[in-house]
Amino acid sequence: MDEVRFGHEMGATLTLHDPQRGEDGELSSIVATLDCDGLRATKRVSAHYASCMDALIAYFDDLAEHWQGWDSYKSYKSLEGDLTLTARHDGTGHVFLDVELQWDHPPIEWSAKGQVLTDPGAQMAEAAAAAQLLLARFQ
Repeated sequence: MDEVRFGHEMGATLTLHDPQRGEDGELSSIVATLDCDGLRATKRVSAHYASCMDALIAYFDDLAEHWQGWDSYKSYKSLEGDLTLTARHDGTGHVFLDVELQWDHPPIEWSAKGQVLTDPGAQMAEAAAAAQLLLARFQ
């Protein structure tokens, strides 16, 4: 498994891919790519020094587990704040995943935002399972 994609091919997508690992197999970073209506933004996201990508794995697992819906928003933010995800369930069978990628190191700064529509049932469960494999601390 070398990538995980959220969203529909005809709409916006978030793809996690190109895991970077050290000699010991520990995950050090992953690339996040947002494709949204002609916009393509890509950012390498560093793993947390202590917990690797465990929080992101737990985030996707939580979205899959609560596929029937939830109140309010569920959010994730990477260690350096370069990947932010905010999900909401519309109560009728869709999850809206707001994605923000950013580079905030002057003198160069940029950000890209988009909304990815996913199905909360099987599609989210499959993506969460694939994310567990891709984002595993060691391989």
